[in-house]
Amino acid sequence: NIYWFFSDNPMLDGECYVIFLVGVCAVLFPLTQLRYLHSLTGMNIVNIICMLIFVCISVYYLVMTGRDPGAVTRPEPNSKAIKDSIELDGFDGEGPPILGIDIIITAYYYQLIILEIIAEMEDPAEFPKANYWSTPIVLFVALASAATQYYYQGEEEELKDSTVQQVLTSIFDYDTDGRSVAAHVAVICFSVHMIGCCVLRSVILTRSFHLLINPVVANKNNWRARLEWAGISFVVILVAFVLTIFIRYLGLMALLNGFLALLTSIIVPIVCYLICCGKRKIFKKMPKMEWPIIGLILGLAAVTVIVYI
Repeated sequence: NIYWFFSDNPMLDGECYVIFLVGVCAVLFPLTQLRYLHSLTGMNIVNIICMLIFVCISVYYLVMTGRDPGAVTRPEPNSKAIKDSIELDGFDGEGPPILGIDIIITAYYYQLIILEIIAEMEDPAEFPKANYWSTPIVLFVALASAATQYYYQGEEEELKDSTVQQVLTSIFDYDTDGRSVAAHVAVICFSVHMIGCCVLRSVILTRSFHLLINPVVANKNNWRARLEWAGISFVVILVAFVLTIFIRYLGLMALLNGFLALLTSIIVPIVCYLICCGKRKIFKKMPKMEWPIIGLILGLAAVTVIVYI
């Protein structure tokens, strides 16, 4: 989304874009050397503030621009859009299967991040209180952005805007109004927020790999631990860089994100739970209603994978 400053083209490509991504990785790498989540508390506060500023400015822009004369909204589901999302040639080949089911499934990633946050809290019992305060902010950001864009731009624009660049372009229409100060402030705030999110995810992923590769020194503060962390974090960012460069098809990204979220957040936890129950030999003690529920969840997961493929 930071590339919006440098190009009017909502489709990201070209040598300049590659060089730009190298610069972003150079910014991310030193930030990922903050090895513990509690070291990112200040960054998270800045992230929340920046996200709220971005949402407020984008909503202000849409309200001041006014409702598009051709905007169409409806209370019921868009059956044509659902049909096109399932077909291979729907949305000119750019639409993800099942109308964004990957986004819904990807929301389950949150439960993995929660475990990391709880593990590093001084008092894990305080987590419900923290979640209580953060939930209204998340709901405001999601609902205010989605509802305002849908009402003022209409469903056709929302279906067409499948990338961050396209969303920014549709809200801050620089072809008509130019790039105003408010638009720059909004995109800067959103960019700071996204960098913070990338740092948070990189730290969590790096720590997971570090604990898997060499758990003996993972929590130590010596040079060896720091060098190992630096190496692993570099590989994590490098892989993200390569995927960003070479995977350009949105449908493929939707498939990968949805499949990974489905696998890591739904299927694997159930399988691990069953394995643990088998090792402890407590299958007979499991509630009878638990078995059909597990079967239903795994069945729906299997159907989803088949539809994706």
